[in-house]
Amino acid sequence: MRNLEQKLTELEGLIAVAVRHARRWSPPDADLSKQQIQLLHALCGKQRVTVTELAEELQLSASATTIALNRLEQAGFVKRSRDETDRRVVWLEPSAEAVNHMKEFRLFKQKLLMQMFGGLTEEETEQFIALVRKMISTLA
Repeated sequence: MRNLEQKLTELEGLIAVAVRHARRWSPPDADLSKQQIQLLHALCGKQRVTVTELAEELQLSASATTIALNRLEQAGFVKRSRDETDRRVVWLEPSAEAVNHMKEFRLFKQKLLMQMFGGLTEEETEQFIALVRKMISTLA
């Protein structure tokens, strides 16, 4: 058991090093919070959605979601519109700028992952993915 604890401590340190290296790359959304990125990602995957639907999907409170969305709207990433039949309903849609921003972010992530996995063989990459899947399955 002691050996496992040592290996987990080593793994924790390695993950911290990987995160530090990844942060050196300047993502196109450095000015956005993690929560705002998650909101944009979820929003860009839909035509339109309500605050409640978005909050439920991301398991956030409606108030926290609204605050983050207000900032995204001020930045030009979110468009709000009232439902034509029920004026109480407010629809959220990603702006064209938000869609472009998320495309850039996906390209950034892809480039970062390609850099990280570039030193591995195809077999090693497959083994890594299989191990991560196995680890996740123990959490479910």
